[in-house]
Amino acid sequence: MIKVRGIDSIRALAAIWVFLSHLGKIPLESHLGTGRMVSLLLSIYGTLFNGTAAVVIFFIISGICIRLASQAESLELGPFWVRRFVRVGGPLLCAVGLSHFVFGSTDVLDAVLWSLYCELIYYFIYPFLCSMASKIGWPLMIVTSLIAACALVSVKDDHNGFLWTYGVGLSWILGLPSWLLGVYVADNLRAPGWMPTFWPRRALWGAMWLASSVALVAHFHSPLSYKYTMIPFGLMASWWLLVELRAAANEKENAILTWIGTWSYSLYLCHKIAIGLIVMAGFSIEKELLAFAAALILGLVMSYAFFRLIERPFHELARRLSKGAPVIFTTRVAAQ
Repeated sequence: MIKVRGIDSIRALAAIWVFLSHLGKIPLESHLGTGRMVSLLLSIYGTLFNGTAAVVIFFIISGICIRLASQAESLELGPFWVRRFVRVGGPLLCAVGLSHFVFGSTDVLDAVLWSLYCELIYYFIYPFLCSMASKIGWPLMIVTSLIAACALVSVKDDHNGFLWTYGVGLSWILGLPSWLLGVYVADNLRAPGWMPTFWPRRALWGAMWLASSVALVAHFHSPLSYKYTMIPFGLMASWWLLVELRAAANEKENAILTWIGTWSYSLYLCHKIAIGLIVMAGFSIEKELLAFAAALILGLVMSYAFFRLIERPFHELARRLSKGAPVIFTTRVAAQ
């Protein structure tokens, strides 16, 4: 796979964003009081971390990575599926098993499992999408997926307009445009285009953060739920990632964020289990600052341990198994 500088840092931040969104507001009332200013600051803090927007960015990054990992003119089904399903599905099954062992169900993981099921669907259909794109091109594929997603959001749902509102069978359609935009971004990373300098880049980061916060507020305080706002957010985020990754190619990577990015999948999988353990122990992360901090620390430690013990071995297993996997058939990998 072609290495893209900066992508691990963004992946790390997206995983941290999801973690912080699930932790909720920092419980500072018992330390700072319940005055108007404290309430205002905590309310502002509550809008800073939009986990759903971070998942959309994950979808785009996934499309980028899958595209960069299949740069040959053809894609061999069998090895490709084995590599992707073992690499992602193995740790997923282990996390599900851990949740069942500790809590007796996967309820604690429901907030993250839906997006991983979407990912597995994207991996399964990617070879067929490549075949179609070789005939009509990726731009038309993206437009078609946008039409399908817009048609789906017009259907009434019973889950307050979250992206997982239509269940595993249909919700993947809402994320597909963002995933395909990631494929398109990968094809255009080295194409001529605007490369922002220091301050424009910071302004774009701020604009993305603001857009995610506005979408969060709109979801909970207006009829514009995530199923409406995350589609245009995906368009905005894909363009931002394109120009950001172009600019990051000429800069030194942030060592800490790059390191976290290597185990961000484990962080995404395990953080809810860590939160659940703290709650099961009888503590309240909503009211106790120490419990909040303990959940944060435990989530990071547990996720890194899960990466070393579970995820990384599955990476190696996926590579080994894919080498001996039978080639079901070969499809052309379409250019942009």
